[in-house]
Amino acid sequence: MSGFYAAPTWLKYMPTFLGGDPTLSQNFQAVDSNSFSREVIDGWNLTKDSAHISDLQMQTGIGQSNHSLAVSFNRDETGANALTGIGNASMYCTFYYPYEGAPYRYSGTMGIYVNGTTFTSTSYHFWMNFTSMKFQNDSTTVQSLVVVPRVHVFLERLSDGKKWAIWPNPKDSATWWQQHYDNITLSTEDWLQASPDSFNLFDAKFPGLFPGSTGATVVVDQTFSKAAGGLPGTYAFGVDISFLDVLNSTIPAQTTIYIDSASFFCYGKSWGLLGTDNIGEDLWSQLVYGSRISLAVGLLAAAIGVVLGLIVGLAAGFIGSTVDEVLMRFSDLLLVIPFLPLMMVLVSIMGAGIENLIIIIGFLGWMGFARVIRSQVLSLKERPFIEAARSVGAGRTHIIVRHVIPNVMPLVYVTLASSVPGAITLEASLAFLGFSDPTRMSWGRMLNGAFFTSGSLSWWWVIIPGLCIALLAMAFILLGFALDEVMNPRLRLRR
Repeated sequence: MSGFYAAPTWLKYMPTFLGGDPTLSQNFQAVDSNSFSREVIDGWNLTKDSAHISDLQMQTGIGQSNHSLAVSFNRDETGANALTGIGNASMYCTFYYPYEGAPYRYSGTMGIYVNGTTFTSTSYHFWMNFTSMKFQNDSTTVQSLVVVPRVHVFLERLSDGKKWAIWPNPKDSATWWQQHYDNITLSTEDWLQASPDSFNLFDAKFPGLFPGSTGATVVVDQTFSKAAGGLPGTYAFGVDISFLDVLNSTIPAQTTIYIDSASFFCYGKSWGLLGTDNIGEDLWSQLVYGSRISLAVGLLAAAIGVVLGLIVGLAAGFIGSTVDEVLMRFSDLLLVIPFLPLMMVLVSIMGAGIENLIIIIGFLGWMGFARVIRSQVLSLKERPFIEAARSVGAGRTHIIVRHVIPNVMPLVYVTLASSVPGAITLEASLAFLGFSDPTRMSWGRMLNGAFFTSGSLSWWWVIIPGLCIALLAMAFILLGFALDEVMNPRLRLRR
């Protein structure tokens, strides 16, 4: 997956006058510390402004990889000798962003675990009891951290030192973040994070990720700015920590923050051979997978239509009389009904599954071929070899199977090849109008997605699936012409 509406990678290497864009970025794993080891930890740095804050430590037994990065705030003094206040630290690693253009978006993960000295405090709640018309109060005893941490994950552009807090949203830090870190009952097994496994860091294009938030304050194009000297350039990704030692100076205090599963990933503006769609999925994969669906619909629907047309044409032409009249009038009735609206109604009733599309296209595609077979059978049954077969006592079934069908088979092969393009384009038309299986990709559904999600501005999303439909239809038409030349002696060229 890449950025939404990503362009094909080859556009980076095309001349600009042909529509190329050398500034297109690609997917880039900036930081990958999901499995902390000594080598990974050595790539992290620490800055601090208090002697109470320890150096970086490698901690075993904590974290998803059983290794984590730790920094502690330790105060041994108590009472009047206690130097309380706020200590600040930054844990970060640097990375080099190699592209001339900004990424489409970015995301990251980080597990944060807090442990430390606690003390017992009481929280009071007041409310009015309207039943008894008096005020009541209640109290709750909780375990609170002596040294309360404040954490913000940041991204810094080192070319000018500009830093952005990307999680949590600073607008929510006084409510949502405080709710999680003030008066919290600690557990040695609970990782404090925004979701069960990790939290996501997104830019301003994705608002409302956290309760009450309006999206992170970072805009990707502002962070990764070529004008600001940031592209290509070096960046820092890490976490700012403030240790608030202001609540209780009567006891020694210690708070440790552990960092685990830290990663930062940039989603590019270019991807693969055909780019991505409106939700970042690979269009080349859709094109390849869609070819199977389009071919399956074309071949199976054409086969059903040809078989039905052969049966109806044989019955009408050879039996004649009332059977011929009924079958041909029914065929005429279906021929005069507007085909595409009828298909849309039937698909709406039966459902838009691929199997239903194949059945509907096949069962409504036999009428023209049935009339061709009927005319051929009417001619064949008057031939001398048919009369000879009748004269020696051959029955109707024997004549049809041994004499009529072999003589119409060249028409069957040619019609089968030439009917496939019609079935493919019909399926593409229905899919483009929205009458397609939503769980299976086809070329028509790709065009539908491009039209209804503003993807038509990405010309490769429209032209290439349409060109594939046209080329496949042309291939089967040429195959039909070739079969007709091979099986019809009158059309063979003299060499």
